[in-house]
Amino acid sequence: MWENIEYQAESKFYEVVWFNEKFSDFKNSVDASIRARSLKPHMKTFFDPEECWNFIHDTNVDYLFFIMPFNPFSSVDNEILTRANALLQVSFIYLLSTVEICNDQVRYFEKVRHICSSEDILIEKLYADVRDCKENSSSSFSLLEIGQSTHNLTKASGAFIWRQLYLEALFHTFDGEQAKLDMVEYCRNYYADDKAELDKISYFELNYRSDDAIKWYTRDSFLYRLLNRTLRSENIDDIYKFRFILSELYTRLIELHCDYLQTLLDLDLIPYTLTVYRGQLIAPQELDRLKRSLGSLIAMNTFLSTSFDQNASLMFAGNGQRRPNYESVLFAIDIDTSTTTTPFADIDKYSWNNSEQEILILVGAMFKIMNIQYENNVWIIKLQTCDSQHIRKLQEHYYPKLLNEFNTEAAFYICMVNYYTVMADIKRSNSYLKEFYRLDNSNSPLTEIQMRKMAVFNSEMVIKVREQELALTTDQDMRLSWLLRIAQLHIEDNNFMKAIECIEQCRPLVFGSFRPLKLLHLANFLETLGLLCDGQEKHEEALKLFEIMLRIYTAYLPSIALEIANAHDIIGMTHFYLGSYSDAILHFNYSLDIYRQCLPLEHFSIGDCYQHMGLVYFRSGCTIQAKRCYDSASELYEKCSQTNPARMGKIYHCQAHLYAVANNNEEALHAYQKAEQIYRSFLPHDHCFFAGLYSDLGELHNCMNDLDQALQYLNTALMIESNHNPCQKTRLLGTLHLHIGRNYFMRGSYSTCLNNFSIAAVIFQRHLPLHNETFQEILHYIARAYYRLNKYEESLANYKLLLNLDMPIESETAFEIFYSIGRLFLKMKQPKEALEYFEACLNLSATIASLFSNDRLLHVYRYQGLAFFRLKEYSHALDSFNHALTLCTTIKDFVVTYNELRKLYHVQRNFELELYYARLVLDKSMEDPQQCEFILGHSYLNIGQAYFHLYEYEKALPFLHKSKEIFDPLEDRVNISNAVEYIAVSYYQIDNYEQAELFTLQRLELLRRFHQNNESSPDFPYAYSRLARIKCEQKCYNEAEELSEKALCLRR
Repeated sequence: MWENIEYQAESKFYEVVWFNEKFSDFKNSVDASIRARSLKPHMKTFFDPEECWNFIHDTNVDYLFFIMPFNPFSSVDNEILTRANALLQVSFIYLLSTVEICNDQVRYFEKVRHICSSEDILIEKLYADVRDCKENSSSSFSLLEIGQSTHNLTKASGAFIWRQLYLEALFHTFDGEQAKLDMVEYCRNYYADDKAELDKISYFELNYRSDDAIKWYTRDSFLYRLLNRTLRSENIDDIYKFRFILSELYTRLIELHCDYLQTLLDLDLIPYTLTVYRGQLIAPQELDRLKRSLGSLIAMNTFLSTSFDQNASLMFAGNGQRRPNYESVLFAIDIDTSTTTTPFADIDKYSWNNSEQEILILVGAMFKIMNIQYENNVWIIKLQTCDSQHIRKLQEHYYPKLLNEFNTEAAFYICMVNYYTVMADIKRSNSYLKEFYRLDNSNSPLTEIQMRKMAVFNSEMVIKVREQELALTTDQDMRLSWLLRIAQLHIEDNNFMKAIECIEQCRPLVFGSFRPLKLLHLANFLETLGLLCDGQEKHEEALKLFEIMLRIYTAYLPSIALEIANAHDIIGMTHFYLGSYSDAILHFNYSLDIYRQCLPLEHFSIGDCYQHMGLVYFRSGCTIQAKRCYDSASELYEKCSQTNPARMGKIYHCQAHLYAVANNNEEALHAYQKAEQIYRSFLPHDHCFFAGLYSDLGELHNCMNDLDQALQYLNTALMIESNHNPCQKTRLLGTLHLHIGRNYFMRGSYSTCLNNFSIAAVIFQRHLPLHNETFQEILHYIARAYYRLNKYEESLANYKLLLNLDMPIESETAFEIFYSIGRLFLKMKQPKEALEYFEACLNLSATIASLFSNDRLLHVYRYQGLAFFRLKEYSHALDSFNHALTLCTTIKDFVVTYNELRKLYHVQRNFELELYYARLVLDKSMEDPQQCEFILGHSYLNIGQAYFHLYEYEKALPFLHKSKEIFDPLEDRVNISNAVEYIAVSYYQIDNYEQAELFTLQRLELLRRFHQNNESSPDFPYAYSRLARIKCEQKCYNEAEELSEKALCLRR
């Protein structure tokens, strides 16, 4: 009937702890996780020793594999190895060492399994050991369920509470004949090839009587072996098939228990403490778990057979001869007959074996571990009966009307529905709900609608079915519950108008004149109102509503009620939206604590809580903590077969953020694509999840400079978000315009990017405080875009707006703003104003030097030098350029700074130093084989000009010719013309009039092309005048006179 689900989670079997101080770098931690991908989610990485030891101490697994780098000559490594080897929890140690280590160096560390020189070899050996341990291990701890504290078993085992409720429902099963048939069929199938057992099964089927329940259980036959095997497996489907014998044994034990207590009362022996014993062999790792749990609670997951006879029990324990595979253990159990509520009975008269003085204790009994000591080759474990109040409280809350009605069929079905609902097993829950509806309402139209609802998981269809239910019921409480759920579904789909319509229908049901106000109904109503406010990004209003809701729940519900856990979870998310990250974590921890007490540890709600905590840690920059939370959530989702698959998509989505932050774009892209694949399989193509996913994919492709693919994702996300919220300016919409603006900025389309940045700024002004980093980033982009468009006034206005925001003045952002404003003033030819901002940059760097790299200070000093230069404060300019020179590290930095010094000495007419720095520019440029020809051409030109001003014309000419040779193929007419001018004059000065004439004519031709034959430029009369002088020297006086007159006319 049912699918098999194993609740014996593999996570209880092993953990891998990888310790390495290098994991403090988040990228190293991510890389390690990638290399051991198949061990995830069982692998945890640590860089802090104490955090690592704390985790190991709290770990409750059969095998713990410990990995560490090891240098035998390091005292720190030896100390860590010593401590790891001493821990009971650690099973095997793997050493990663580049140093050759002999066995003698680690002979005292018996847990060292392998010493490996590479990570690949180590991981290969680790995989093999994990596989061997799985194959050689039986049920890891089938007898006991370990709790974490003396007052709270459920903090470690919420599944136990709900399994107890499940068993209690089975104890009161109503379908005796069918239940018997189910069990017999199951047993026959299991023993299909065993004729002896099949004969016993047939005899049982024909001759069983209720009075013989204990006799059949204690007989060495199919029933004892198969029932205990099934109970140990914790497979609820198989346990269900044994509901007949469970109910029979429970009933018989209750009867005998009452008889036993009556006997004690008759003998006036109450209060009375009964001591019973149980001897057995257990695996060493199971014994280690018990030692680590001294003072804790344990719960039996089978019927517990014990004896008054200590010596007889010791025979079952042995005397240690099975070591090292098994340990001899004797449980000594004190039962306080005046306080325990767990049924037990002396079954000596009713047992198949009537000579063992046997006491049988009901499955699920709980005990406190009082003492463990070693005597005569046997471990004596002292236990004391203990009842948990958690089960009673949960029963009172979830089954308030059914505690006294477990004998009815309806109560049984409702208990099963509630159990499977909490277990997040919707399929089974719906199956029992169908049975419940069929009891008395098989022909009801409402039942037909409710049956249809069982097969629906799409939110739109769920809403339609619930609306049909509303039309068929007049029960006010039911109508309120369904209306609120419909409203919440509309909120999840961002359909706020329809949600408001439902909420308005709820108001008279909550506050109606003829209805007493029920505070729990009010709390549910406030929760829905708060979710609406959160959806509309009115987070302050939502928080106020949620806080009232929480106060009501806290006052009227048990402290471990799931409603309280859910309340803390949604309050935590609201604090997250508001940027109150410490408050968010506080509430998530409250929620997590209750979930752990009320739910099985693999429940998806715990995974949701971890995911929410991961979001907070990620947003606050704590990437290592975020990764651990996401890994925990992923591990839980993978174990929980009934979870919504979209949850795994969200986890891949979140993990992709972490990879992106670590600049591991390949892994980020892979994780985003996995999320998209899952979303596409389970969600409509225009679901709001896709808007967020495509927004992030677009930004990732922006970072990868794949701008076309990025824009495609961003436009798709924009379309989905706009369709979902056509009238709302959501925060996601602002983020999309920011990403699109960044895309166009990188393309150089500054006008388009400005449009998008402006839209993003308007949206974020509604959602974020002005000092928020995202809002500052937008203004910074707007200022830069205006700068690139040469709109300096607009750029300056945005930079000044940034300075006026409530932001830390001693910050990296402030430094960037001061620097940018300084450059702007230089562009606007206001060097005095520029100096103020460059000075502010330098003052800031002196205050918090650790924030600023030498490269950034280099640029500040260089631009400060330019500002002084333009103010003709040459000595200050020289100081600034020399400061910049001390910070240069790259060829480009040296070339630019040397050139600024060259120009400084040029205007001061210190041509010797100008020549010195011009040569340094050329020498440094020649060091870079990739240096562009334009820079080299300028270097030759500058050297030639320096020689020219020093009147060393013959030295100038080779450099000037070289510069012209470089500029000619570049068709750089300005620099070619300058080079030709200096060449012509240099030839004139050394009396080479023929070459002087040739290059002067070239100069005139270049000027005509440049000025389009318009000779009004002052360069023309100067060239004609020089050409006239050349003609005089050549004794061509008529031509010289004509040229002189032409030069004179042009000057006029």
